[in-house]
Amino acid sequence: MAASASEAFDAIGKAMQADATLASKVGGVLQFELGSVSWTVSCTGEGSVAEGRASAPDATITMSEPDFLKLYAGTLNGTTAYMSGKMKIKGNIGLAQKLAGLTAAARKRGAAAAATPSGGGAPAAAAAAATPSGGGAPAAAGAGAAAGAAGRAGDAIVGTPPGFESDAVFARMAANLRTQPRLPAKVEGSFGFTVTGGPGGAVAEWWVVARSDAAPRVAVGKPATKPDCLVTISDAHLVALAAGKLNGSALPEHAKSPPRAPPAATPRPPEATSRTALTLAWPTNSVSFLAG
Repeated sequence: MAASASEAFDAIGKAMQADATLASKVGGVLQFELGSVSWTVSCTGEGSVAEGRASAPDATITMSEPDFLKLYAGTLNGTTAYMSGKMKIKGNIGLAQKLAGLTAAARKRGAAAAATPSGGGAPAAAAAAATPSGGGAPAAAGAGAAAGAAGRAGDAIVGTPPGFESDAVFARMAANLRTQPRLPAKVEGSFGFTVTGGPGGAVAEWWVVARSDAAPRVAVGKPATKPDCLVTISDAHLVALAAGKLNGSALPEHAKSPPRAPPAATPRPPEATSRTALTLAWPTNSVSFLAG
């Protein structure tokens, strides 16, 4: 873990210098406000990192330095930080979600450098121990760490509508479905979300598939097949619902009747007995399961 924000940003800058494709994968300017200190990560051209503010950042991320260091180390999930108020984002939220790719690359480069002796000789004993004596593939532990980094880096979804706070909710759903194979069986449903109240009154469409009999999916746009449930909800209410700050039963106008009744395995509160309560509890409980 980096000892300071300065060390973390220096590592990010070196990672972009070592891999010319990193900056292009983000494609924008990120400004960080960490207390009284500001940093700019420019992911245009070859990429650069500098202390201070940008003239026109695409996204501004505000958080404390300790929380930023946890985010950099991978011990604090970006979506969790955002939904809990530890991280505030102004501007292009989709762009900010790509920060995970930069921090993962910086950590990987730092780990590789630490595993190589300063004299440039053979890899350190710890790195050598990760390779079987037969010289085959890296040990399972190393492969697992690499897979975890790749998963965090891939949370951003292609075509994410800019400016919606709920973009982070759907990114978390995608990450959870990717890393929790049993999650679809707990939800057993497919959902079409119409998210209102975006920037300038914009509306976004999302399609979420979380069923045991289909490949899990989170995508932007109208569902390609008839969903089990259609949900219309405001951007702010969806964020609050996913964060557990809003009870779904307070939003009856946001749930439309599903084309079919929820399956028996679908989680629902025992006190919900009416069909209205059941059809409402299904999508709202599912949001909590998927984005939790």
